[in-house]
Amino acid sequence: MAAINLARHEFHGDWNYTITPKSS
Repeated sequence: MAAINLARHEFHGDWNYTITPKSS
């Protein structure tokens, strides 16, 4: 479970970073 949580957190951060400049 920990491994999945880590991968999800990392992916979420990347997505947020990509959507941030696009929305701005």
